[in-house]
Amino acid sequence: PRVIYHSSFQQHLQEKGMEYGPNIKDIIEKSRFFRSTSEMIKNKISSDMELCQKFAKEKFEKFREVENFKKIWNYVEYKKEEHKKNEIKKKLDMLKGWKNELRKIPPHESHGIIFASGHKLSNGLRDIASQAYDNVRE
Repeated sequence: PRVIYHSSFQQHLQEKGMEYGPNIKDIIEKSRFFRSTSEMIKNKISSDMELCQKFAKEKFEKFREVENFKKIWNYVEYKKEEHKKNEIKKKLDMLKGWKNELRKIPPHESHGIIFASGHKLSNGLRDIASQAYDNVRE
């Protein structure tokens, strides 16, 4: 092995007008191997992130409707209004359809080095749909 720096070299370095030994960080960061490896890692992260975003858009975007419903749904206001049987049935069918579709969300999936989890999203949205379904049925 080659000695790059040792404290006993200090007196010789001072004679040359140097305060410290070689800067290991600079040596590593300037090496061709380090730069190419860093670039490969950045490219891998970037491509895996693109895959994960594509997966999320394909699998989760269609459920944004449920999230938007949560923002506007108000059971107290709904209960105050008069509703026809066909309106109630239509609302129940929509909510039941959401509940069934939400069961199909994959709990987790790996995309290269990135792990996408749909478990929390699925549970949260299912709770919204189930609660609204139960409310409408009352």
